[in-house]
Amino acid sequence: MTDTERIDRLERDNRRLKWGLMATVILIVASSLVGQGRGPSVSDVILTKELHVVDHQRRTLVQIGKSKNGGGALVTFNSVGQRLVELSSTPKGKGAMGTYNGAGSKLVTMEATEGGHGTLATYNTPSGSLSCAARRLFGL
Repeated sequence: MTDTERIDRLERDNRRLKWGLMATVILIVASSLVGQGRGPSVSDVILTKELHVVDHQRRTLVQIGKSKNGGGALVTFNSVGQRLVELSSTPKGKGAMGTYNGAGSKLVTMEATEGGHGTLATYNTPSGSLSCAARRLFGL
């Protein structure tokens, strides 16, 4: 093989590599542009046993999952991890809601009684004692 033949062959290989590289770049750019036209896909249903929404320091702010009684529960927390609001169920499977003062003490609870009526209770924050209770708010 002469020098001229070798140079011709190198030039041919160089042209092929240039075309191949340009085609690859065009393909990558085109596929990224096509992907930008659509927003993120949205699922109709998410199946999970528990969901935690956390802040940038991985502290739980919202927890959705199973309550201690086996029903569903939704709990919100403040930035230091103390409960603020809890929606869950009673041991008998009735609805319940509680609010907290952000320092761990219960302030107000609302629950369904076994007879299907409602109970509202407020608590004295420093001692945690019941200060007022009213029954049969939500039922006949």
